[in-house]
Amino acid sequence: MEAVEARSGADTGPIADAVCVFVSSSDNTRDIFLQVSRSIQKNWPDCPFPLYAGFNSPGAGLPSGFRPVYAPVGDWPSELHHQLRQLPQAFRYILLFLDDFLILSPVDTERVMVRVEQAVRARMPYLRLIPQTCALLPFLWKRAAACFNRRPWEKIKTGAPYVSSLQVALWDRVHLSEMLRGVSNIWGFENHAIAGAAHFAVVGNPPIRYVHTVEKGQWEPDAGFQFRRAGLAFDPAGRKVRPVGRLVSRWLGRWKFAIIGYAVYRLKRHKG
Repeated sequence: MEAVEARSGADTGPIADAVCVFVSSSDNTRDIFLQVSRSIQKNWPDCPFPLYAGFNSPGAGLPSGFRPVYAPVGDWPSELHHQLRQLPQAFRYILLFLDDFLILSPVDTERVMVRVEQAVRARMPYLRLIPQTCALLPFLWKRAAACFNRRPWEKIKTGAPYVSSLQVALWDRVHLSEMLRGVSNIWGFENHAIAGAAHFAVVGNPPIRYVHTVEKGQWEPDAGFQFRRAGLAFDPAGRKVRPVGRLVSRWLGRWKFAIIGYAVYRLKRHKG
């Protein structure tokens, strides 16, 4: 196994006992959590890790199996940092979800466990369970290369867009706390990095298939369809649904990205 840059201490005890699933939420988005968290119960019933969710205050109706932790109202980094401090110290690794991640199909628990164990034993600060995104041609090249490359992950280059993406990822808890202290908002966080702490992403098919269902505080226009794909009923619960025209702009954006990838983003950073 290739060496990686370490951030955590020596590993002791069963690895599963050192990991928990944490869903980052708040009182403002509790309704989203209550809708979306059902997909974890339905499509990951054999989740081997304890389930936690973060809010600002107690509230009724938490799904079975979830344990709440609380933080004073603030910006996203400060709330998450405070919530992490409420978790039992035994959890040295956090499998972090956002509250709008709708799991579409049964999770491959065996593959999740293999990747988690590999990351913990290699003492990775961060392992994204979703492959890096790129334009179509580089993507096809990566998929072809993965057939001949037995490494289950790849290093994310320093300065790469979304080097600390908030897609589902396993985080070293200490490293995650350090990251949160260095930013003031959720958008800056995803492009923040700490010197000496390499980030990695899995290659090949991800073990968890999910979609984002909320954008700018509103349900995506195809949220109902996605919930049906996940085998669940959908109730907007009074939250607005974005216009159907959003689907067209999203589709066009995906085709644009397939052609040019992050070229515009990199150009802006170079000029900056």
